[in-house]
Amino acid sequence: MNEDGEAVKAILGGDKDRYAELMERHKDMVCAIVGRRIPGNDAGEMVQEVFVRAYHSLPGFAGTSPFRNWLSRIAVRTCCDYWRKHEKRKVQITAPGPEEQQWLEAISHSVSQERFERDRSRKGAAELLEWTLTRLKGDDRTLIELIYFEDQPLKEVAAYFKWGLPKTKIRAMRARQKMKKIIQSLMEKS
Repeated sequence: MNEDGEAVKAILGGDKDRYAELMERHKDMVCAIVGRRIPGNDAGEMVQEVFVRAYHSLPGFAGTSPFRNWLSRIAVRTCCDYWRKHEKRKVQITAPGPEEQQWLEAISHSVSQERFERDRSRKGAAELLEWTLTRLKGDDRTLIELIYFEDQPLKEVAAYFKWGLPKTKIRAMRARQKMKKIIQSLMEKS
């Protein structure tokens, strides 16, 4: 049995102080997962929420996979729950500024992709992408981040959400379509 497994066994046996050992060992990983998905002002609270949920879920830890993987799934689910809770309170991001307006006009006027790449900075594209992601529901946003930003295998992403592989593929396709519609409606408004 590895260190994590021994600590879990001890905690379940009544040695609650061993949980601090698990938190210390895995805090960097949890902070990284939460930090990529949650706005900075709420990230600390969500890290704490991950460890609270994990503590309460310890009796369900079967030990068939590494504790680190089990904890990372809890972290991702906690982030999904955060976005579900905050869906009604959309993050307020200002409308595209003059530079972004120029960028949108360039796309709508069929400027070649080569010239567009040369003229626009990556920052503008990243801001538009972030703006678009804030318009998605929590699960869709997390799904896109896991698959396309973190290059997670679909099988692992399906496990995070407790979905089957076909459902994960369909949800990813639908999330991409939603993003495309969001960007198209923004271009139509400009």
